[in-house]
Amino acid sequence: AAWHAALEQHASVAQKDLAGVDPDLTFNDALDAFEAEGFILQSHTSGILHLNPQWLAAAVKPLADHRLQEGSNDYLDELASLMTEQELSDYDTAYSQLEAFVKHAQCPTALLRCLLTLDHAPTSHVNVLNRYGTELETLCGLLVEHRVMFASSTGGGTATGLSADNGSEPVYIVPTKLPSERPKEFVTALKKGQLSCTCRLNFSTRVNFPPGLVEM
Repeated sequence: AAWHAALEQHASVAQKDLAGVDPDLTFNDALDAFEAEGFILQSHTSGILHLNPQWLAAAVKPLADHRLQEGSNDYLDELASLMTEQELSDYDTAYSQLEAFVKHAQCPTALLRCLLTLDHAPTSHVNVLNRYGTELETLCGLLVEHRVMFASSTGGGTATGLSADNGSEPVYIVPTKLPSERPKEFVTALKKGQLSCTCRLNFSTRVNFPPGLVEM
């Protein structure tokens, strides 16, 4: 609206500079150029234009915490205790969800809520939702849209994630927390006749494609 108002106010300048090019196309091209330079971030699905993309990066920090890894039982215990003290969750639930997050990259909505609202300076945790004035559902949608996490295949579906076994809230997978190697039981879990590959990709390409493309 502001863009069109400016065009109407400075019609002669707009006519000269745009040279007959569609104003909306020019505006969208400008947004793409600014995004390519890292000045803004567009969330087309959510319909949000981020003038300060750094906030979304800051919001992801609790999920990308390198201290959340297998063997970090003391840290898991500390976080679960803090979540209990701040009445975000009970200890047993928090610890078991953190453990599943560390081992299998599974993050139910309840754990997301805890990690994004935990406020504790010594562990560098900030209440992200309060700081940036956003809702958990909105942030989950953005994280899914920008592929920070994706919906789990367990349970029934929703718009931005899939329900947990109890059918209450969505469960997500955070790829950066996935183990780097296949589980030992992967081959034995395959169905009869199923190939032992994680995915199969079909694509079309030009005759002269870069060497090594198939191996990438």
